[in-house]
Amino acid sequence: MQSNKALQRLLQQQPGNYLAVAQVLRMHTYTWQMVICCAIQEQYNDALQQLEQLLHQQPGNYTALAQLLTLLRRVGRMEEGQAYLHTAQEHVSRTGGTAGG
Repeated sequence: MQSNKALQRLLQQQPGNYLAVAQVLRMHTYTWQMVICCAIQEQYNDALQQLEQLLHQQPGNYTALAQLLTLLRRVGRMEEGQAYLHTAQEHVSRTGGTAGG
């Protein structure tokens, strides 16, 4: 990895410069955090897609709706949940039943 090579070079050139070493390690950690965040984001998007498909078929499924709203909140897209809430409410009103299925 590029940051490993940079760290090795730095240690060879300035073996006692712990501040610079800490900076390189911090950059390395930040890079890994970004990679992990991207992977998690992709998993959230896949889960959102599955829940959206389910809610198109079963708009009154409040369990799926709650999961979708939770995921939307986690990815910072809460405003998108309003449309699903509205659709679920219309479905329950139209069928004259109760929510949940």
